[in-house]
Amino acid sequence: MPQVVRAVPVVIADYDASSLSRKIQRDLDSTQTVRVQGVTSSVGEAIPLLQRGEIGGIVAVPKDFYRDVLHGTRFEGGWTRGMSSCARS
Repeated sequence: MPQVVRAVPVVIADYDASSLSRKIQRDLDSTQTVRVQGVTSSVGEAIPLLQRGEIGGIVAVPKDFYRDVLHGTRFEGGWTRGMSSCARS
């Protein structure tokens, strides 16, 4: 039987600081899968939490995310999990 992941603690690295990125934070936190532990302005600020095992992942919202969504520009989002992968993916 497959296991279901629930309430993975994450930190949002919010490079955009827009109303849309705040909505994403609220929406993620309202899921059963993810529990938002906090928000930082960079991945670098969140990596020590990941390395200490205090969080299970980092979600990166790129700079100009809101603007790019409005213009239909393709963007590269990021999710980092575990200590073996501390770079944006």
